[in-house]
Amino acid sequence: MKNIVFILCGILFLSCRSQSNTDMPPLITADSLATHITQFSGKKVTVEGKIIHVCPVDGKKMKLSGRNRQIVKIILSDSSARFEHSLTGKTLQISGTVSETRISRAYIDSIEAAGLLLCHIDHNPCNDSVWIANMHKQGKAEQNLQRTVTNLRQIMTTQGRDYVSVIVLVADKIKEIKIENEKIQTSRQRNNPPYSFCQGCPLCGLCLRKG
Repeated sequence: MKNIVFILCGILFLSCRSQSNTDMPPLITADSLATHITQFSGKKVTVEGKIIHVCPVDGKKMKLSGRNRQIVKIILSDSSARFEHSLTGKTLQISGTVSETRISRAYIDSIEAAGLLLCHIDHNPCNDSVWIANMHKQGKAEQNLQRTVTNLRQIMTTQGRDYVSVIVLVADKIKEIKIENEKIQTSRQRNNPPYSFCQGCPLCGLCLRKG
């Protein structure tokens, strides 16, 4: 258990009163990070948002949603550590180094041909064997795959690109932000889906990536 990352210990920590705000890199929005990814790639920044999913398999990645619904993948610089699932639903300021992963059209085609179900955090093949088995058992695997690849292709068409950009932040500091009565709603709840194909899914995050 010594490698478990908890919000109050390890390399991720709450700011103490004795620490100044200069301990954290500049705060930018997730939308600005996505829009100017080439400018910020390789640099340290701080992004604020709500954690809407922590990987249930190994806890080594989680999904942050910014105020305007831009998604950022959060991972750790220490590959032996992991995030606590209790971080889900918390609003955090996360400092770390920015990078970008591009999901190409050819990659999406190969995933479809192989019939692989994807992780909705970074669109890599999902390694949650229990979830995958349940999807096949319920006869929903093919439907899930087709919906995912269709959504990814639609994003490329809408943005005029041959790839889907995945924004990654390699975290080294975390500060929890206390916000009363804050709630990130799905597109269905907002009644303004960013894409025509949006089904108001509360987890997949694809509908949160417009911009």
